[in-house]
Amino acid sequence: MTTLRVVRLALGFAVGLALALSTMVVWSWARSAVAPPPPPVTRRDQAVGLTVDSVSAPALGALVTHDPFRARRAPASVVYDPAGFAAATPPPAPPKPQLTCTGIAWGTEPAAVIEGLPGSDGPRAVHQGEILGGLRVTRIALDRVVIIGMDTTWTLRVREPWR
Repeated sequence: MTTLRVVRLALGFAVGLALALSTMVVWSWARSAVAPPPPPVTRRDQAVGLTVDSVSAPALGALVTHDPFRARRAPASVVYDPAGFAAATPPPAPPKPQLTCTGIAWGTEPAAVIEGLPGSDGPRAVHQGEILGGLRVTRIALDRVVIIGMDTTWTLRVREPWR
């Protein structure tokens, strides 16, 4: 029973100390954060109808010039224009390749000879599951090869030049 009482007492003391310290910090911050009083208004300012602002124009200009939110403290080289970004046309998509199946070879692992694959010159032997230039060979059957990529599915049949 006494251990529980000691724990509660220590916890209460810790909470009270935390509250006291946080109150002191907030109070000292609030005392130092008080804005300086505005400069006295002269009769000339009253006659013209000018209002007195706590931030003078030269100080604001210096703040903008030094750009406090950038690491280099200099303005960006590109002007931010959200309307221009919305109106910009997206870059054209790369052209889709003209694929041709020259032949299919059967064995322990079937292979197909494909022409026109991106990144390769001339015909190339490919196997099922292989990825070449962003195109994936998904199936090699007796009479056709299925290739998927670039938002397209190609079903290639063996080219018969005599027909």
